[in-house]
Amino acid sequence: MTRSPSRAPSSLPARLLLAALAAALLLPLLPGCASAGRPADRAVRVAGLDPVALRKLGFVPRWISAARPLREGGLTQARVLGEAVLLVEGPDNVVTAADWGDGRQRWKKVIGLESEDLFAPVRREDSIYINSSGRVFELDVANGDLLKVDKLGRPVGAGGVLRNDLLIFGGVNGRLFAHSVTTSHTAWQYQMSGNISASPLLSDGNVFVADTVGTYGMFDADTGDLVWRNHTFGPVTAAPVLHRGDVLVPSEDRSLYALDRATGADSWIFRATRPLKVSPLSVGRDVYLPVPGGGLIGIDNRGEIRWSITLDATPVLASDRGIYAVTEDGLVLLDPASGEVLAGTRTGAITATEATEDGSLLMVFADGRLLRLDPAG
Repeated sequence: MTRSPSRAPSSLPARLLLAALAAALLLPLLPGCASAGRPADRAVRVAGLDPVALRKLGFVPRWISAARPLREGGLTQARVLGEAVLLVEGPDNVVTAADWGDGRQRWKKVIGLESEDLFAPVRREDSIYINSSGRVFELDVANGDLLKVDKLGRPVGAGGVLRNDLLIFGGVNGRLFAHSVTTSHTAWQYQMSGNISASPLLSDGNVFVADTVGTYGMFDADTGDLVWRNHTFGPVTAAPVLHRGDVLVPSEDRSLYALDRATGADSWIFRATRPLKVSPLSVGRDVYLPVPGGGLIGIDNRGEIRWSITLDATPVLASDRGIYAVTEDGLVLLDPASGEVLAGTRTGAITATEATEDGSLLMVFADGRLLRLDPAG
């Protein structure tokens, strides 16, 4: 899920209206109901969004719902996991499963202690795994029943990645380790040089991780055996990304490294003008790199710059229409060849997004709105 900068939530009357939307305006967009004036269009208008502008961007609203605004705890995690959307609200760790098709609530549970921060959930068959810094909770995806609680061998600061029955974590003390959800024990571990703040990245049967010292490595995901290891010249705090046969590593040394997955050798290095703290988007042969405070850059398959724009935007999705990116308070469509803004709309402060393989987009707003957009036909 892509995180975006947020601004202050809406006023009290607007928040009360949004709370009413959760009960009265959580409406599915049925086939053939995409024209202006249909129920989903009215719902997004009431919530302050423009369905006509969304269509110009190439989207139709499927459903919209409301949660608590971010400053009241709000949504801290939102993940699309198959036919379910898993939502985590703080500070009391309310976990909700909603139907990805129509947005309606399936179940709601309080998980763990209020003192525990919950990280991004993952799914394995009919189980959902959500971890705090020291524990993993296994939930039944159908009804939210708590099936098991495991204690982690090391404290962690992010969610894990799932490889078969292994949940692989990067610890805040630099320990990379695999926790078996079958045996409830650590299957393997490896000590890195610094704290690991971003979730590891799966690459076929391997797992890649980077730390806040700048050290990175590729490991066999089943055994923990080291495949290769090297380092950048600054902290790595943004999540690495797979790109063709490479791993893209954004570093605060102002460089984006494209590392060959098999050998760890540099395929190319792109030098930016500012520290890189946001993950890039890989689309085919090209890469779209957000530079905080320095705009957005299009890079070709040789690591050469194609274009640069001053707009501070985080790319989240690509389609045959172009590249979609979120700004501080809006959604824009960019020409992949030039970076030109083709269309856009204001949405309010966006805190997170997640794109699905079929081109749908889940958007989470600071004032508590949760919106599913589908590609226009």
